[in-house]
Amino acid sequence: MIFAEGEAEQWLVENVYRPLHKYIDAVVLLRLRQASQMLGGVWDNAALLLDGGSSEPEVAHYFTKYMLLAEDRAAQMVTHLKHPIWGRNELTYANGQKLMRPWLQGSDRHAVFRKFLTEQFSPSQLEENTLPVQA
Repeated sequence: MIFAEGEAEQWLVENVYRPLHKYIDAVVLLRLRQASQMLGGVWDNAALLLDGGSSEPEVAHYFTKYMLLAEDRAAQMVTHLKHPIWGRNELTYANGQKLMRPWLQGSDRHAVFRKFLTEQFSPSQLEENTLPVQA
């Protein structure tokens, strides 16, 4: 969350892949992450489809169509999505990240992140830019 665009991928290359003698391009990792984030809405939509009464095969087909998944993998994702705890947890992370990311782009991002870890904020505070940013 506190890495600027491309920093996380560069960190992974230098601290994870290089010591393992794996030569991965940080730009490729960045593009893969960006593509993955773009597909995040598919998960949200699939959850809404299930809640709206769509059948498991219909939701699996949705995953195969919009995430280009194999049918067996899409069925696994539907099973995960239906789990009473873990299935909706993805929604929390993805939407929380969308709310927090703008706050973590400035030079004070470490202090802001520390606040996120030690204080409680409502989504509306993050959305309305009413977060007290002084560390």
